[in-house]
Amino acid sequence: MKNVLITTTVIFGLIIHVLFFSCSGSYANGSAEDAHQHDAHSLNAHSPADSGIRISMASEPVQLMAGKTATLLFSVKDREGRGAQGVSISHDRILHVIIISEDLSVFAHVHPEDFGTITPEMVRSAQFGVRYEFPRAGRYLVAADTTVNNTHISNHFMVEVAGQPVMAAPRKDLSGEKKFGDYEVTFSHSPERIIPKKETLLRYEIKQNGRPVTDLETYLAAPMHIAIVLTDLSDFTHAHGSVPGTHAGHQPAGHVHGTSPDGFGPVIEANVVFPVKGTYRIFSEVKHRGNVLVLDFSVDVE
Repeated sequence: MKNVLITTTVIFGLIIHVLFFSCSGSYANGSAEDAHQHDAHSLNAHSPADSGIRISMASEPVQLMAGKTATLLFSVKDREGRGAQGVSISHDRILHVIIISEDLSVFAHVHPEDFGTITPEMVRSAQFGVRYEFPRAGRYLVAADTTVNNTHISNHFMVEVAGQPVMAAPRKDLSGEKKFGDYEVTFSHSPERIIPKKETLLRYEIKQNGRPVTDLETYLAAPMHIAIVLTDLSDFTHAHGSVPGTHAGHQPAGHVHGTSPDGFGPVIEANVVFPVKGTYRIFSEVKHRGNVLVLDFSVDVE
């Protein structure tokens, strides 16, 4: 009986592998029903009640391992469980995937387009894959954002990664001035005392070797991409910064837009709302001279 179980497991694993990688291109348009499913955290999911649209995620291999490349397959489904029709590009990509480790030392922002061409079949089936190598063992937040018929859809997942090395305990750093390579960034917020459910203005001033950076470039159709996560990973917001004086109006919870002029800086701002008390880590991405710079700061919400 043991030999039969082992043989069945191996065959099942091979079937999954074929489903993920048999198509041409850098990654395959596999079937999420045949791989390990990860449940969305419904409290963090942003899907308008009348849309009935959800994102599900499957992984291959089933057991994610540190240092091993995994495929994450996202399926956008309508209320009947079929592939949602009308999935479209937002901020230059058809799906945005953000990965953050529990110790807050790992941040990644990847897209299906990073691994191959989006085919008509992928759009028809509303299934899109990315590959990622989790560097350490432990718990990770995986957030997926897309747009369906001009409606923003977001679901968030928790995954456990086995193996070595393991994550260390997160470190709390509330400093407002940091160096990132040869860039110096001053971060501030208004009001100084952040209150839950009240709008807060985040402000970044970016310098390079002591000189204000005034030639920042748009990155994925925004001056800045911002990922805000409660340090226990229980809440997540994907926001976008604006150049001062060009702020967008109020946006839906969980996804805040910015505006995109050409050649700007050194200041970028964003209006955001922190939903509950706690300590948040804020990861931000800006583009300068073709390179994407990742910034990170922390705030306490009282």
